[in-house]
Amino acid sequence: MRLRNIPGANEAVAASPYCIQNAAEHRGQWHAFFENDHPIHIEIGMGKGRFLMDLAALHPEINYIGIERYTSVLLRDPFVGSPNSFKIISQVSSSSLSW
Repeated sequence: MRLRNIPGANEAVAASPYCIQNAAEHRGQWHAFFENDHPIHIEIGMGKGRFLMDLAALHPEINYIGIERYTSVLLRDPFVGSPNSFKIISQVSSSSLSW
């Protein structure tokens, strides 16, 4: 599937309450970020995020972080109604992954 540039995708994803801004700042403090001590599961290359959102709904005792490089993919399936235990990181740079 060819990824198409969607005008405004970066801004829309960044404005989402599910998008973690400046992920590197939370390094070593993810439990404080989620405000609980639940285990954290990470999916790299989450695509639209549907699988991860479904897991978060089924297992609220686990915090989930999905990482996706392309914002145009993330916009294809909105995160409306996603559980609080679900967050995304977009526009990943190598420095963001030094958690």
